[in-house]
Amino acid sequence: MKVMKKAQLKADKYIENELDNILVVDLPFRITRGFNSDVMFNDGASIVSATSDFLTKHPKHRKTLKTFAMCLDFMLRRYHDADDKSTANQAMLSILVYAQPDDRFDLLTLETSRDSKSGQQNDTSGSRKKDKSGRR
Repeated sequence: MKVMKKAQLKADKYIENELDNILVVDLPFRITRGFNSDVMFNDGASIVSATSDFLTKHPKHRKTLKTFAMCLDFMLRRYHDADDKSTANQAMLSILVYAQPDDRFDLLTLETSRDSKSGQQNDTSGSRKKDKSGRR
């Protein structure tokens, strides 16, 4: 709790509005930034599956990265459950990630699309769109 409070105070310097979504990770900033980029720009059924290649590249941090990915998946599900009454088809979830060992922040922004009829999540990955041929 003390680390979260410290991270919140530091984050307030960089953002104007209060941001409720702050995660503290015990990972070097370089790995945190790479993981966040992987999460934002890779497609997959879940964040855990979309980042499996990244997890194998960093076996020393595999457990922490997998926990981080599962936490992000949970946050997305919770975000959709709270936002089900909304009629919007797209929503953005921003999470400020604090890399504790390096005392640095990274902003993770996830664009999620929901089918307006079923309310199901279509995309839990980044903000880049595919064209008709399936390329980015």
